[in-house]
Amino acid sequence: LSEQRTKTTPSLSDDDNELGERIEMTVDDTVLIGLDETSVRSVNGVRVAQFLVDLLDGDNVRLDNFRLTLRAVKEWARVHGLYANVLGFLGGVNWAILVCWVCKRHPDAPASKLLPLFFRTFANWKWPSPVYLSKQNHPPNGVRPLPIWDPKENYRDAKHLLPIITPCYPPMNSSYNVGEPQLRRLRDELWRASKLCDDILSGRKEWDVLFEGNDFFTQHRNYLQVNIIGTNEDEFRSWFGLCESRMRVLIAGLESPIAGVRSYPFAKFFHRREEDGEKYVSSFFVALRFAHSAKRVDLGPLIDDFLQV
Repeated sequence: LSEQRTKTTPSLSDDDNELGERIEMTVDDTVLIGLDETSVRSVNGVRVAQFLVDLLDGDNVRLDNFRLTLRAVKEWARVHGLYANVLGFLGGVNWAILVCWVCKRHPDAPASKLLPLFFRTFANWKWPSPVYLSKQNHPPNGVRPLPIWDPKENYRDAKHLLPIITPCYPPMNSSYNVGEPQLRRLRDELWRASKLCDDILSGRKEWDVLFEGNDFFTQHRNYLQVNIIGTNEDEFRSWFGLCESRMRVLIAGLESPIAGVRSYPFAKFFHRREEDGEKYVSSFFVALRFAHSAKRVDLGPLIDDFLQV
């Protein structure tokens, strides 16, 4: 079902402790034959990662530039509270596809050029125009047709705000859970990063400025703080997982044009121990901005869905 490709990187053989070749498996489209939709989705992560590497023609210099740029982008996203798929922001595969899109169009650019190009490109991207690395809407030979991302035929797909489409069959939107509050923050921070890169390239600033702490906690006047508390480590871990999985519901609920509220989530949990280490606590913050006409806002109805566990 798959072909083999070898690398000359030595590894220790389990049988004779001699140096041998490391063998990696290349997952081609034939691996999809006979799989149902759930199984296809389970192997898509590996197939997408392999596609990104192959798209760069296996050139070591281009791969190194891609990897360095991606590491820089992911670190920037973490620092600025933008890295968390479960919270409605972007995760590793999303950032990788975006970086690869830029690398594909500037194949000989070094990382020092690719990073500013990345921020300039997506600071000015006309969302919800989708990001495609390739379009593969028809199933490979022997693979049964599966649902694909198609905003013309599927009204749910048409509602996606920031579509980043996986390049392997079946094409899916890898960022379907991005909401309006997350998109707003992504746009703001990409624009700021693009301006900082202009200053860096002109010599007015150094690269470090991209990775310095974010000023999120001084940008706004009002914040909602959510504390997740457990009395022991096991209890806290279970409770934290449940609350984290529902945090997108809270963020969406706090976004209410009718009530005159806009939410600005920061994708990071702040962990600590309290009461002489007897309590495990993790805090999550959402900044709130209110319309000028909003004299009094009751947040109770806006968080009801989140509280219904």
